[in-house]
Amino acid sequence: NEKLIFKMDMGDPIFDKLVTNNINLIYLIEKKWSSKKINIINEYEKIRDQRKVAAKYGIKQQDVSYHLNSSNYGEIRNIKTDLESAIKSYGEGETH
Repeated sequence: NEKLIFKMDMGDPIFDKLVTNNINLIYLIEKKWSSKKINIINEYEKIRDQRKVAAKYGIKQQDVSYHLNSSNYGEIRNIKTDLESAIKSYGEGETH
């Protein structure tokens, strides 16, 4: 039984639990990724061009697309962006 790697404490138990659970779910998903997938995703994050990433790693553009799709890259990126916005807004007092 694994322990949580992240715990939020901004003094709002509901907000803290939602953020904590989302971040820990993302961690659990990402920790199952191979180092190859992580490298491809990280490179794609930097340059946003599947063909250039493919050329860098000596693979086909379709392979880059496969790694992005099989990792649910777009969905996870959107969730991370939403979490960052929520935390920032909450910290600035916009939501409470």
